[in-house]
Amino acid sequence: MWFAGGQEMLGDSAKAAAEQAARQGVCVRFEEYEQMPHDFPIMTEKWPWAQTEDWWQSKRCMSEWARSCVVMAEGKELENGAIFVRLDQTVESVDVANLTGLSSEQIAEKAREAQKKFKPWYGTNVSPEKAEVQ
Repeated sequence: MWFAGGQEMLGDSAKAAAEQAARQGVCVRFEEYEQMPHDFPIMTEKWPWAQTEDWWQSKRCMSEWARSCVVMAEGKELENGAIFVRLDQTVESVDVANLTGLSSEQIAEKAREAQKKFKPWYGTNVSPEKAEVQ
């Protein structure tokens, strides 16, 4: 499995998924990029944001993604592990089986709590009572 992202709202759930997979023996490659927003890897040079000095992170992430796709397509395993890529371009190794600092039981409990709070959206003109679950 290959994960990459910035420091964003969805980061914790990605960390939990990567961590749980690694704990189960799955080969996981996880990369987190300091202060990068959601979707930063797909921001091309045409985006105003990409004209800043931080553009290198998007290019690095996409290069790693492409390299990882080739490795997996060839039937090989990725290098198992996790890294944190800092704004100063230093790379810190991180324990992929301990990204959140939570136990498997704590992660499962947080998921159950979040599921209880989840309110599905049925559309602008549809009430939950009239929505048909398929």
